[in-house]
Amino acid sequence: MHKITRILSVSVIVAVSATLLTACPHRSGEGPAERVGKSMDKGAAAVGRGVEKTGEAIQGAAHGN
Repeated sequence: MHKITRILSVSVIVAVSATLLTACPHRSGEGPAERVGKSMDKGAAAVGRGVEKTGEAIQGAAHGN
């Protein structure tokens, strides 16, 4: 259970960090909405990876690994 909690915690931290980074100035010519959208996509991907790892950990625990 400790491993699952750790994975979820890391996933949440990554998602929050990605969201907070939208306030950083960019010189790419993108507007604020595009930057926020890209950051949200990255955060969602990170959370998705965390959820996938959590599922794998649960399956491993169910099989006794």
